[in-house]
Amino acid sequence: MTEGDPLINLTTTRIGSAAVVTVEGELDLHTARTLMGTVDDTLTTPDLAAIVIDLSGVTFLDSATLHVLIRAKQRNVSMKVVNPSATVLRLLDLTGTRDYLMNHV
Repeated sequence: MTEGDPLINLTTTRIGSAAVVTVEGELDLHTARTLMGTVDDTLTTPDLAAIVIDLSGVTFLDSATLHVLIRAKQRNVSMKVVNPSATVLRLLDLTGTRDYLMNHV
């Protein structure tokens, strides 16, 4: 599934009991809402054991998006961020959220 926002491209793929949401583009206040909707929809998938958010294609990520990721992790502890771009990794390190978002609990 691909969402239709010109600033980002979201693709959701089911791999076994996990859903992978691949994100490309800029994640800001506007596009964070689109990501939140996709994550919320994905969390309602039957028999879902984990959700993986691949941020390798993200060129910008702001605090609104960071809040969306933290909320998603709180709702599903099996949620994990993978492959963050250098830009995203720097933000996760500066905010102290790298370990929380990138590791399973």
